[in-house]
Amino acid sequence: MDGDHQGDAVIESGGDEVTERRYWAPSTTPPPRGGVLIVDDEPTIRRVLTEVLEEAGYNPVFEAENGTQALSVLEANGDAILVVLLDLMMPDLSGMEVMKHLVNVHRSAVGVIVVTGHAEIMAMETFFALGTETVVASDYLVKPFLPKPLLREIERTTAQIQAKRRHIQASVQSDFEGAASARIDRIEAELRRLSRREHGFLAELGLDLVRALIVAAALLAMLLLGVGDFVRRALSGSSH
Repeated sequence: MDGDHQGDAVIESGGDEVTERRYWAPSTTPPPRGGVLIVDDEPTIRRVLTEVLEEAGYNPVFEAENGTQALSVLEANGDAILVVLLDLMMPDLSGMEVMKHLVNVHRSAVGVIVVTGHAEIMAMETFFALGTETVVASDYLVKPFLPKPLLREIERTTAQIQAKRRHIQASVQSDFEGAASARIDRIEAELRRLSRREHGFLAELGLDLVRALIVAAALLAMLLLGVGDFVRRALSGSSH
């Protein structure tokens, strides 16, 4: 036993019975690490995983008892969830079906770690094949398992997803700046053309003031529509 821990634990399920042999807990409270969603139809497994994650500093920790509930939680809290711990064998929607739905509809980058009692090669291959650039098929863990390897994998996946989200945000910001700049340049060129023809109002107003008004309007549109929608509209408009 080292100075940071009080022991270790085993989390396992067998048939209809879930057993917990718990003799580990961090001795200090680490800083928040990000949100995790636990999807498992066994209440004891959800409870034990929630305790382990909260003790390790993950916050918020969400729970879902089936696939349909998991998709609802992700729809409502997608930006707060970096990692999904996903059981495969569940009523309603299976874990694989949840993964397929995420690939098709989930907007935020998220990592998925399977935590299951079924070590099937075909299931592993199917799971990893479903991964995309944003819905990352991170790992496939089989119960029973120790918390330490799971926490290491969650930490690795969290860092990967955070990096992906930063990259996506930077790309969106770059697209927004490029689209806004191109649109402003087009409007300014049109104003210059008009100013050569009409020497009244535009000449008195001044192009610097017009530019300032255009920039303010673009920023207001971004705030009202959101960066993503504004960029899509700006790019769509510039393509005509």
